[in-house]
Amino acid sequence: MGLDSRLQIVLFTTWFAALSSTISLSSQSSSSPSYSAERPDRRRVEFPYLVLLASGGHCQLAVVRAIDDFVLLGQTIDDAPGEALDKVARRLKLHKLPECRLISGGAAIELLARGANPHAFPFPEPMMDYRSCDFSFSGLKNSVFREITRLEKRHGIEADALVPELGDICASVQRVTVQHLVRRTQRALEFCSRRGLLPPLPSDEEGQEATAPPTVVVAGGVACNGVLRDALAQMCDHLGATFVATPAGLCSDNGLMIAWNGLEVYAASPATVVEDLDSYRVERRCPLGKDISQEKEKRLSNSKVVLKTEAAVAAVIRFIV
Repeated sequence: MGLDSRLQIVLFTTWFAALSSTISLSSQSSSSPSYSAERPDRRRVEFPYLVLLASGGHCQLAVVRAIDDFVLLGQTIDDAPGEALDKVARRLKLHKLPECRLISGGAAIELLARGANPHAFPFPEPMMDYRSCDFSFSGLKNSVFREITRLEKRHGIEADALVPELGDICASVQRVTVQHLVRRTQRALEFCSRRGLLPPLPSDEEGQEATAPPTVVVAGGVACNGVLRDALAQMCDHLGATFVATPAGLCSDNGLMIAWNGLEVYAASPATVVEDLDSYRVERRCPLGKDISQEKEKRLSNSKVVLKTEAAVAAVIRFIV
């Protein structure tokens, strides 16, 4: 069943529920609810803040200025990170492992990466020559596929047998994925600080009155990855920004996030409710706020940040552009 068909089922079910009761409807994007972040201790994250949404269907960087006011800085030009990780996991046949049968491909990769060598396979980091805030994961995915095919031929792997380098492949894929996500997020953070879209970073407010630091939020299913959370936290700490990770239990619960966002939108503006139920329709691609992803000013170099990840114990990942 295609995505449009599933969304139509959701729409019809919701439409019927509204007709059968006094419930009001409010239209929602599938990605914007993930931008409505809360701190794990339930204190509200103040606007504006930078959000990295990384999931199986999205990869976006945006400034959230209000509950329904977004500035899009960049997004994936092909695969989403969760989609790419799931396809790599299927190609590696990780579902054949008992410990991986009931978890997502991304979670299986994180599990097998623990204690493995993240530098065993030098997979190329995507878009290193593009100083934008966009993402790309299809090239990394295809590089991994080629390496798996090479290893299968070398080891004479047939049918359902697994390559012996599973852990190192997973650790290497995870390292490059995290590097790419953090590098782009750092660039967006520094750009927004300098352009006034966010409060200035400590390094940018020399001679200015001190303000509260900018906030970076990570959301989406891929945000459950502990190595990504640790790397983003270290990057933010280095630059003097506040880091907020959406509670893991909410990262993959799209229904709950959509419902919560709808509640906040309604609380902020009851006029957003449309009484004419026949006017609701499914949009496969819905524009998200103001798109400034093509602005040339984002062609700036990141400052150097040194990160240490759980998967790379003594290894150091340097982010230098």
